[in-house]
Amino acid sequence: MRLRDARLRSAAVADAVGATLQTLPGCRSLRTNPGAASLVLDYDASLCDEAAMRRAVLDAVAPWFGAAAAAPAAVATPTRRPLSRKRRVNRWAKYGMMATLGSSLAAAAAGARGVHVLTGAAFLGFLGVHVVGYRRTLLR
Repeated sequence: MRLRDARLRSAAVADAVGATLQTLPGCRSLRTNPGAASLVLDYDASLCDEAAMRRAVLDAVAPWFGAAAAAPAAVATPTRRPLSRKRRVNRWAKYGMMATLGSSLAAAAAGARGVHVLTGAAFLGFLGVHVVGYRRTLLR
C-alpha cells in the first residue's frame, strides 16, 4: 500500500508516521521516500484484509494529516482512465509488430521465402503506424 502526501517530504514526519505504521498488525516492512513524498507499507493480507488495513492506516496517520485523512473519500480506490484512440491504435500496432516479426523469423528459418516476405511487409506496415504515432517524439 502506498501513501503519498506532500508532508511526507519532511524526513521527521515520514519517520514518525513510519514508526507508527510499523506497529500495525500484519505489517511486514515499510519504506519511506521523503524525496518522492511517499511511504510504502508491505503487509500480510492473510492477517488483515485491504479494507481493514486502509482503515487502520488512515486512523494511524490522522494525528499528522488531520481529520481529512480519516474521511471515507480518502479510502476510495482510484479509477483507471480509458486509453485514447491514438494509444489503442499504437498498442495494436505493437502487437502486430511482435506477431509478424516472430512469424517472419520462423518462416525464414523454415525456408518459406514467400511467407517470410509477406510477414516482413506486414511488419513494416505496423512499424509505419507506430512511427507515425511517435513522430513528434522521434523527430525532436
